[in-house]
Amino acid sequence: MDINIFNEKFNITVSRDMAYTLDSVDNKPYDMEIRAISTIHDGGHYSCHSIAVEDFSDGGTVTIILVGDYCSNVGKDSVILRNDTLIILLDAVIVVLSLKSAMDPGSHDIHRIKNNFGTYYSIYPVGNNYIIYGELEVKMLDEAFREVWTYSTTDILINPDYHLNIDDKQISFTDWDGNHHQLDMDGHLLCYKKRELNAIEINVTPINTPKELQAIIKSRLNMPDFYGMNWDAYWDGITGLIPMPDRIILRGWDIYKEKQPVDAAAFEKIMARYTRLYGHCQCIYT
Repeated sequence: MDINIFNEKFNITVSRDMAYTLDSVDNKPYDMEIRAISTIHDGGHYSCHSIAVEDFSDGGTVTIILVGDYCSNVGKDSVILRNDTLIILLDAVIVVLSLKSAMDPGSHDIHRIKNNFGTYYSIYPVGNNYIIYGELEVKMLDEAFREVWTYSTTDILINPDYHLNIDDKQISFTDWDGNHHQLDMDGHLLCYKKRELNAIEINVTPINTPKELQAIIKSRLNMPDFYGMNWDAYWDGITGLIPMPDRIILRGWDIYKEKQPVDAAAFEKIMARYTRLYGHCQCIYT
């Protein structure tokens, strides 16, 4: 997906170039190549982004190919246009390009962030400073892109359903597990609110047959209409079709287990495997 940002002077378009190969004579021509690579991974893997800089003053366009590490990807929150300066975050690398002299090979700087853990995805201006939002860390950098502070926990901080929120006094975000973090502008934790656990309770006391158990599971877990009513279909459902709760509480399970020991053992094995692989959804048998 192309990213487009502009101000009164420049119009910038950033897109992926999947065909560009380092040192190849067959590449699409660019006015400049910027290599912001820490390491070329085994097999020569890296990522390439095309940058088109349109200057409104003369109508001219400069094209730049930006080569970054394999895991780096430019998103809408990883590009900043500040007056005559374009700032792009490529994971742990920040490329700063002076647009007034974009054709000058010395017109760009590359800053490497001290990367303790994970991948960085977003950069936000805060006054003269910057906030970097990463997989496992939030950082503040000063105007020279030097680290001011770092906040990290044992949680995965990125959540695709939420964004980092910044105002004059605080920074807030929701992590992968749904926990809410609130920091002050010095990186101190103001508030940490753990997500409330989501539990589904199923009474299996009156259940007598595997078919009846499948029917109540389908209903209580909101399985799709095409659910196959067997344990293979159940595994497919919980690993790719439905969101699982934090807990499943099965009331009267011992009674059902006496009636259908083989079927009960199959369910217990599936749930133990799911929890082991995904670290989620505790099953409580009462």
